[in-house]
Order: sequence, then structure tokens, then C-alpha cells
Amino acid sequence: MFFKVLRYDLLNGTLKSAKKYLIALLIFLVAAFDFTLRAPGLRNHLNAEMSTLGDYLMYLFYGMNEYEIGSPEPFRFPALWILIVLFALYIVLYYPYNDLYGYGKQVLVNSGSRSVWWLSKCAWVFTTVLTYFLLLFATVFVYARAAGAVMTLNISKYMYMSFLPVAELKETLPMSLNIEIILMPFLLVLALGLLQLFMSLLIRPILSYSLSIVILVISAYYVHPFFPGNYAMIARSDKLIETGVNNMVGIYFFLGIIIVSVFLGWIYFYKFDILSNERI
Repeated sequence: MFFKVLRYDLLNGTLKSAKKYLIALLIFLVAAFDFTLRAPGLRNHLNAEMSTLGDYLMYLFYGMNEYEIGSPEPFRFPALWILIVLFALYIVLYYPYNDLYGYGKQVLVNSGSRSVWWLSKCAWVFTTVLTYFLLLFATVFVYARAAGAVMTLNISKYMYMSFLPVAELKETLPMSLNIEIILMPFLLVLALGLLQLFMSLLIRPILSYSLSIVILVISAYYVHPFFPGNYAMIARSDKLIETGVNNMVGIYFFLGIIIVSVFLGWIYFYKFDILSNERI
């Protein structure tokens, strides 16, 4: 029964989001094109000849350097990073809630199990987030290859020198940041997406989305292990700066949010009165 309900969710939730994926594709292409325009100027720092696929991905998930309160430097909002994260969270925002008060109510009755319905929605969020990032990586891969980039995930030294404050750089810099580039943004969106799913039952989708925005904005302002957005910004990695956050701590943190969100959502939904909580 679980797979039947999941199939229903994939057919209805994913296919109905096709237009959103097209918008996501456009965002990825524009971001890659923007890097192509900036790359020659960045490479001039070290007379580097070519960019790599890793450089493109670092540009997307770089985030922003630590903001020092009281600094004369203006706060530079990580617009591209937050756009990529928030659009993924928007894609998974409304379908579960709308389905609960639409035809999905019949699916819930026919399945005879609230657990199946809830776990199917959690699996749908996972599948949707995974699809989003696979589309992102595929788009950037094709674009970078067409632009003549070196097809490796290694990060060029000019990227470090151009974006990170030289005074804060560690003496030894990693050649690649595969976990920070590939895994951490995915886990961030998955954790916040499942948290949104749970919170939507409590405070409605738009407020749960607002909570995600607040979490990301606070993460941009403050470098602290308690603020999850830090783990998905390359600029905040302890591999690069002394005050950075550790990605293993981030993985455990994200897994904790995922497990707690799924479990608490399951407990709450098991006692959730659908009739007395009609959509507003």
C-alpha cells in the first residue's frame, strides 16, 4: 500500500510541479552563465587559463563570508545561494497540504493507514529534493562542458583567492570540496523541507516557509554550528577558514532534523483531526 500511495504522490505531486522545474532549470542556466561572465576576471588573479566544473558548483553554493557586526563593510546578502535553496523549498511546500484537503483525503481513507500517508509524503519530499539537485548538477555539467571547462570537481586556486579573505585562509587548501558541494546543500534542503512538512500541519504552509526564510537569513548573518545554513555554505567550511563549521557535525545535525521532523510529524498526524482543521 505504501508504494501505491507513493506512486500517486509522484504522479500528482511531481508532474504538477513540471513548470516549477522549468523555472529551476532557467535559474541554473542563468547562474552558470553569470559565472561564465565573471570567470575571466577572476582567473586574471593568478593567470589561470580555464575553469573547472567544481568552480561552477562552488560559485553556486559559495554563500557569503562571515559578516562582522560593526564592520564598515556592508552586509552582502548571498542572493544566489538563498535563491537556489528557497526555490527548492517552495517546490515541496504546498502539495502535501493541498493534497490532504483535496483528493488525497480519499487516498488516506482508502489506504486505511495514516502512517502510510505520512511516510509517503516524506518519501515524496525526499524524491522531489533529489530530483531538483540532480537537475541542477546535470544542467551545470552540460553547460560547463559546452563552455569548455575542465570536467573535474577540483577547485581552482583562483576561486579561493578571489572569494575568501586572504587573512582568514588556511595555509593548506583542499583540491576538492565534494561533500560541501554535493551533499551538504542537498541535506539542508531535505531537512528544512521535512521540517516544513511537519510545521505545515501546525501553522500552515506559508508560515512554515517563512520559518525556513528566517533560518536561512540568520545563518547568513551568524557563523554558528546551531544555524543549519552555515553547513551548506562553502564560505563557512572549517576546511577553508579557522572559524568555520565542520561538515560531519552538519551531517549529524541535518540527520537529527530529518529524524525528528518525520517522527514528530508522524505522531502529530496520527492524532490530527482533519475535519476540524479544514484549510483556511
